[in-house]
Amino acid sequence: MTYFYYLFFLIIFGAKVAGLYDGQPAFYACLAVGGVFYLLKMLTTKLSMLDYAVTAACLGLGAIIYLSSGEKGLLLFMLMVTGAKGVGSKKVMKMAWLVGSLVYLVLIGITCLGILPDGYHVVSKFLNTMFIRRYLGQPGSNVTHTVLFILMAIGIALVIDKIRDYKTLISALVVIMLLNVYLFAYTMSVTGLLSISFLAFLTLVMFGVKRIDGKVFAVLSNAVMTLIISVSIILPMVVSGKAYEIADKIFNHRVEYAKYYLENEKITLFGSRFAPAPNGNYYLDNAFMYLFLQLGIVAFIVIIFLMFFTLNHILKDNDKGALIIFASFMFIGMSDPFLFNASFKNVIFIYTGRYLYEFLNELNLKYDLKEYRLIKWNYSLKTLNAAYDKCVSFCRNIINYFENNALFSVIIFVVLPMLGVLIYYLWPQLYDVSLLAAGDRLAYYTESEINLNKELNENLAVLRTGVLDGVVLAVVVSLIKYKRTEFINLLRK
Repeated sequence: MTYFYYLFFLIIFGAKVAGLYDGQPAFYACLAVGGVFYLLKMLTTKLSMLDYAVTAACLGLGAIIYLSSGEKGLLLFMLMVTGAKGVGSKKVMKMAWLVGSLVYLVLIGITCLGILPDGYHVVSKFLNTMFIRRYLGQPGSNVTHTVLFILMAIGIALVIDKIRDYKTLISALVVIMLLNVYLFAYTMSVTGLLSISFLAFLTLVMFGVKRIDGKVFAVLSNAVMTLIISVSIILPMVVSGKAYEIADKIFNHRVEYAKYYLENEKITLFGSRFAPAPNGNYYLDNAFMYLFLQLGIVAFIVIIFLMFFTLNHILKDNDKGALIIFASFMFIGMSDPFLFNASFKNVIFIYTGRYLYEFLNELNLKYDLKEYRLIKWNYSLKTLNAAYDKCVSFCRNIINYFENNALFSVIIFVVLPMLGVLIYYLWPQLYDVSLLAAGDRLAYYTESEINLNKELNENLAVLRTGVLDGVVLAVVVSLIKYKRTEFINLLRK
């Protein structure tokens, strides 16, 4: 039953988007519930002995890596891959975008309003100026921006084939970039800012490409993938002197941290548990170095093979949306470990599972391997299907309502944000009042430092509000220009 897989995926994916992380009892509870649905999916799906053997090998590798390194990310992604038989990758993406966006927006809303205490830290960036980096419900500010990047990538992949002209595309990308800058004013995440900027640029380029299933495109794509992996692994090993300083500055000290772990940790077959680092800044932020050094050579070979396997099937299917996700994820993987750790946000593995079972199905037919279902499930899940359809219908109705009710749209998207700016200038203390009530994460800063950054953060509220107005106006202009709505008739009158 495919719905069991949807529930398995959405429960764990939704938990991660909601800011839960490894070590929290709530996250373990979500893992347990999700695991039950994964088990039900496997028990009620027809699988051949070859399917069972591949599943056992994948889960076995994930378990061995977990026992050796203490990292459960690979095991979670192997669940994502092996449970994907008969599952429509596009439908999973739609559900991931719908649920993820809803959870993300609600989380940001309740943290900005002070309903949920927010985490933050103070850093010195940009001309030695102190900045407050808000978490907005996530474990860290980079994670906050990365989640937006992932949701944007999924959303673009779902609609790229439906966009017919550059004007519509550019208007959408303008809104995306304004949201990118708006969130940056909270997170101060350069990594996040660059990742979404690259995603927008990649989308613009891919829109002009008619087909991606040619030999030249395949050679180029595989070469770029090889270069990304090679640079990630080899660069910290060989670079030195002035070149080392330049590379380390470009990658924001990630080369230094990778070099430290290469010199102080062993390269193993099945991963290892790292010794305590000199301080909290020493992370393996490069996903490929993390895969190679923390999870071991065997995991590195298997996962990289699966990535190339997935890439070439995406190219063969001429799936531009999937390629945008794949390429943008590989790019950000050089500065973010979410591809292979316990983030459960690397949706590339959904495509991997789909293509893996397509390959196994060909072998099952070729060698006449029979498929067995361990449990016959005769119960209908019409309620779940109806709930999903209602959610989709509800979203469509909201969009249609705004398109067909111009005055209401103007009030919500223009008048209220402008009032927000006016209120800020009249009562600036109403903004970010919950920031300093967040709790113990700033206990090691002095009161003067906190007050300095509180004043700076209040000044940033102007930028946030201004960019939000820009996003809203861009949406309204797009509706006016490209949609036949009552708003146009209202202007004509």
